[in-house]
Amino acid sequence: MKMMNKILFYLYRSILNNINDTSLSLKLEYRFGLINADGSPKTCKYCGCNEFNETVTDRIEGIVLEKNSFCSNCNKLSGYWVTGAWMP
Repeated sequence: MKMMNKILFYLYRSILNNINDTSLSLKLEYRFGLINADGSPKTCKYCGCNEFNETVTDRIEGIVLEKNSFCSNCNKLSGYWVTGAWMP
């Protein structure tokens, strides 16, 4: 990762860690390029990786109800999907 990207991620994390408003936090994560418009993870906010591993946590009769998305690099939770929507 380039030095500028490391500085930007440090600033993003600093800003996001100090926000208590979920709606504002999601808007900023989208603006910073950390999540897609649907809320799915785009870039890990901890290390900057773009690859994710998804783990299904609940299903009924083969239909996926819940899944977690973990960063491939640092293995931190980057997104949580439940019945059609990504949650913060």
